[in-house]
Amino acid sequence: MSIETNETLFEQCVEAIARQDFETANDMISRNAQLAMHVNSKNWSLLHFVCRYSGSAGDGKSAQETVRRLVAAGSRTDARTSEGRSVVEMATQWGSQHLLDGVLTNPTHSAAALSTSQIITEPSVYFGASSLNFSRVSDKREDPAALSQLLTNPDALFLPMPMGSDSSVLLTQSGDALRWLTHKDLEACQLDVVRILNEPRSNDPTLVLLGVLNNNPKWALDVSECQTVLDYIQNTLALSFKKPRPAAYALTAVNEESNIYAQARSILDWHARYKFCSLCGSATVAANGGYKRKCSSAKDQCKSHGSVQNSCFPRTDPVAIVCIVSADGDRVLLGRQKAWPPGMYSCIAGFMEPGETIESACRREAKEETNVTIGARVQYFSSQPWPFPANLMVGMFGQTIVGGEDISLVDNELEDAKWFTREEVMAAVGSSNASAGPATLKTAAPYAIAYQLLKHWVDGDFKWNDNQGKTISSSKM
Repeated sequence: MSIETNETLFEQCVEAIARQDFETANDMISRNAQLAMHVNSKNWSLLHFVCRYSGSAGDGKSAQETVRRLVAAGSRTDARTSEGRSVVEMATQWGSQHLLDGVLTNPTHSAAALSTSQIITEPSVYFGASSLNFSRVSDKREDPAALSQLLTNPDALFLPMPMGSDSSVLLTQSGDALRWLTHKDLEACQLDVVRILNEPRSNDPTLVLLGVLNNNPKWALDVSECQTVLDYIQNTLALSFKKPRPAAYALTAVNEESNIYAQARSILDWHARYKFCSLCGSATVAANGGYKRKCSSAKDQCKSHGSVQNSCFPRTDPVAIVCIVSADGDRVLLGRQKAWPPGMYSCIAGFMEPGETIESACRREAKEETNVTIGARVQYFSSQPWPFPANLMVGMFGQTIVGGEDISLVDNELEDAKWFTREEVMAAVGSSNASAGPATLKTAAPYAIAYQLLKHWVDGDFKWNDNQGKTISSSKM
């Protein structure tokens, strides 16, 4: 079937779904199974359109049948639009609960395709998007033969990042995808990555195996000291590196790339900071596909050779970020730092300390920064990698106790902190329930987990789970 015919059938099927003629759509899918794999220019599949238009479709059985046929034909339930919206999120937004309860979140669904598809039901977070199409192949990192095979694979791609520069993101001309280098590119730069992998030296550019995406091995390469590569990119490719912020926030063309970028930047940053052994001071070299640094001293000269040292492995720094809800459930506490734009406030956050639970970190940060007291209700929401340089943002909700809501800026980390109403936050996050008129509050952008916390609170998507097993709507907190 030609591309033109496929496009026409896809459009006709979308039109049938839009008018809720699922009987016609089901017939078209049965006769043309390839439609299940097709997407439009905005990466919308038929599954996205069903979730968008089936919210008021009677009892929903016909729409459920459409979903079953699409999934059985290979439609990805983890697919996201170019705006980053998942199938589950769209079904929730447009009231397609009959799909959520009956098909998409049913783990015992009979369609064989469901057992091979990753159904992502947690909130979508930027830098955290992943799918079954991408594997970190961590089991290959200590296998020299496997690493060599992945490196010499003709389809292998390399992400150049000059970590010693303020500008380290290389994008395509469109500006929404990473620009990868091929073996042909590296040969033109006379860069011998095979030698770097097999015979690493302390002054070599760092080479890191990121994983395999759609059968393409992906590697990251710190090209800070590789002038031939830098010249090639500037003169031959006519491209230039961009500053990570905001360039790293624009990776929307490929679903998994923001996550792969976060992985690459965090690990290469770690390599750049840990060039010497913390036990003996000798130079270190990359090992295990870039997931370890090994001391270059003789085995009998350093304890790191005989035991596992955490300094030899990449680090991730957990940060508790908490949406603090008032005792009556109608307001949230937000703070602002002096360097932020005027009018901008966000959720309270801070690094976790050794020997501390996430819940305790939320209570401590709230008390230290604002003097408010979070009580028994502290609940996990979602997490987000934040590669500046290697943080893991742990998103939480916490509720204050009655009488514990008076604000006092205790440690001077914040310039200000205020309680905001649901209506004020609705306007700031662009909620569909917001009243008309300009927003007086500015808050985090959609790519930040703080935005997701606030949006799920104002839209009522978040639910408290009591210790007794009861679930309470966020609107009744």
